[in-house]
Amino acid sequence: QTQYANLDSNKLEELMEIAHMTLPPKIENRYQVLLGKKRDGSITDNDQTELEKMVDLIEEMDLKKAEAIYTISKYKGISGKKLLKQLKK
Repeated sequence: QTQYANLDSNKLEELMEIAHMTLPPKIENRYQVLLGKKRDGSITDNDQTELEKMVDLIEEMDLKKAEAIYTISKYKGISGKKLLKQLKK
């Protein structure tokens, strides 16, 4: 925990914003449409390429969120699971 003790309030706030990140509704809706097309077999090559780019974006966002949650939980001295419960409130 000592290595996380030097987080300033600005960095902690930035990490909290990252931990709360979600896909914008327009992108989430498009992602769901593309997943539906993939499931029912009607996805085009262009749609498949778009879906793959979205998956890459989502994975990158999830990784950043996980890193932020890990850092915040270490700073606060609590488990990531407990922090996630706090973030949902």
